[in-house]
Amino acid sequence: LKKGQHRLKFHRDVPARFGVIPRRGTSRDIKWFEGMPCYILHLANTYEVGDEVIMDGAIQTNPVPDLSGLPKEGYDRMHALLSMDLQETRMHRWRFNMRTGQTAEQRLDDRVLEFGMINPRVAGRKYRYAYSTTTKPGWFLFNGFVKHDLETGESWNVQLPEGRFASEAPFVPRINAKDEDDGYLVSFII
Repeated sequence: LKKGQHRLKFHRDVPARFGVIPRRGTSRDIKWFEGMPCYILHLANTYEVGDEVIMDGAIQTNPVPDLSGLPKEGYDRMHALLSMDLQETRMHRWRFNMRTGQTAEQRLDDRVLEFGMINPRVAGRKYRYAYSTTTKPGWFLFNGFVKHDLETGESWNVQLPEGRFASEAPFVPRINAKDEDDGYLVSFII
């Protein structure tokens, strides 16, 4: 406070607010929606179906976890501050009904997941597959990937060998790809 700075605070009793604006709209065209209190670091995709704008991404329902049991400084504290399992990060879907003004929410997976990626050719359109990273509990390290089929609800997990970690993994369509899932996840593995 002496430096004129403040610490961010998560208000668990205040709904999240989402503003939806038409692509060629102005600030007068914004429609506001409310959802469960959360923080969102990364979105996978957003698209329209009928009266709804559908948004998929990684929701953090506990973005400021209780760190009272950890050291006041050092790597243990730093890892805990970035730990997606403590932040309760999950793949989530929001449905904003542009006609009624209502928000519907749905958890897409109960696992700790982040950095949802899609085939960039389907960005802004209805899509079928999303790819996310899994994490090592208590750390900000990615130890695997999950592929979601959003039509069937099925998913597949690829776990890296113990002691190996990845970066986030963008999807790259294969040259002359035949369908949305025809391509590669690209990641650095250490």
